[in-house]
Amino acid sequence: AAATMVPEGAALQELHQFSIPYGIKILKQRPKEILVEASRREDTPATIDCRITSQFRNPRGMAMGEPTLHYQGSYRFGAAPLPEEHVDLPPFVPVGYSGNVQDLLYHPSRLFMDGLFRTVEDILSFEPHRLISRIVNGSDKPFFADDPRPNFLTDVAIVDAMFQTGGMLEVMTTNVIVLPYTIGRMRFYRPMQKDVTYLCITEKTVQGKETNTYQLRLV
Repeated sequence: AAATMVPEGAALQELHQFSIPYGIKILKQRPKEILVEASRREDTPATIDCRITSQFRNPRGMAMGEPTLHYQGSYRFGAAPLPEEHVDLPPFVPVGYSGNVQDLLYHPSRLFMDGLFRTVEDILSFEPHRLISRIVNGSDKPFFADDPRPNFLTDVAIVDAMFQTGGMLEVMTTNVIVLPYTIGRMRFYRPMQKDVTYLCITEKTVQGKETNTYQLRLV
């Protein structure tokens, strides 16, 4: 939605203040109508604010109550991705385990992702505050039944894999299941590619009462 409001070919440089106040729930297999809105900022035309809402309607089709906000975020575009930056890898602290690491990670009691979201191939380094993993989007499974290869601005499976590593670090240190709620800022330095192997450096920077903060770097 945001990309339709900038010049064709513009590159996504940054996402900020993205949050999921209330996930979209499909109850009893009933269809849910959602509204996707995008608006350009007058002071900074390259920044687009977006949100996804839904409106509850009674059996007669009348709108009841205020719309529910599901997703919101701001997207900044430019002529090209951000200039590349060099990342120094921290020392690796290998972890020992027996069996297939994907079978261990993607166990239903730990992570419910599977199929084309089974993207974390290996844990290369583990410390209580830092996890380094190897991830790749190598699945040929269709993304949607009616659109098997959608043209996303980002590689959705890889971004999801980055969030998975935060959940993995939490499970490996506290045995608590967590879900992503917000992105303070996410910068894009080059387009992500399918079938390319990446390293994800996941670091816990804040341990809160109800919310933890992680710094994620894809290299």
